[in-house]
Amino acid sequence: MFRWLPSNTGRVCLKSKSQQKLKAKRVRINIASSVSTRRYKWRALGSAINENNGKNHLLRIPVPWVYVIAYLAGIAIQFVFPLPKSSFLFLIITLVFGSLLLLIGAAIAVWAQWIFRKENTTTDPTQTSAKLVTWGPYKFSRNPMYLGLFLAFMGVDMILTFVWSLVLLIFVLYYVNWIVIPVEEKQLQKTFGETYVQYCMKVRRWL
Repeated sequence: MFRWLPSNTGRVCLKSKSQQKLKAKRVRINIASSVSTRRYKWRALGSAINENNGKNHLLRIPVPWVYVIAYLAGIAIQFVFPLPKSSFLFLIITLVFGSLLLLIGAAIAVWAQWIFRKENTTTDPTQTSAKLVTWGPYKFSRNPMYLGLFLAFMGVDMILTFVWSLVLLIFVLYYVNWIVIPVEEKQLQKTFGETYVQYCMKVRRWL
């Protein structure tokens, strides 16, 4: 008569399999953690590189030239897609208001530029400002140069009735307000700290 003798072979096999599964699970966790860490490092590095490259790319072209490019592009579109001629009264009205905007805008821009030169600080956003200017036109606008340029080019477009240039001026305003200025404000806040924050709370970005 034969008797079945219990053996630890099955238990050993089960134990061995469970250990292998546990070990494999730990390896997967370590790999996932390692991959996640590497991804985080690469993303952080990539975002820093993209931020610097984006900043340099955005500020490579001076804002006045952006206005000029939009102005010339509007003239080109005007020649390709001419609009109907306006009435004499409309031309007189646009001439008067355009002249006023041109004079006001040019005066504000020149005034702001003169103050920067007097304070011996730079107008180049890629360089660190030597002093935070808060007087003159900077009492009512944090960006009087951009404001003056916008009003001056709007005035020129109204005088010459370049409607397409006026349309493109809206895109320039969007570019300056939501792309260029935030980069400059970040740099100014980094340079002047709480002083610039308090200044931003008192004075609007445009008017």
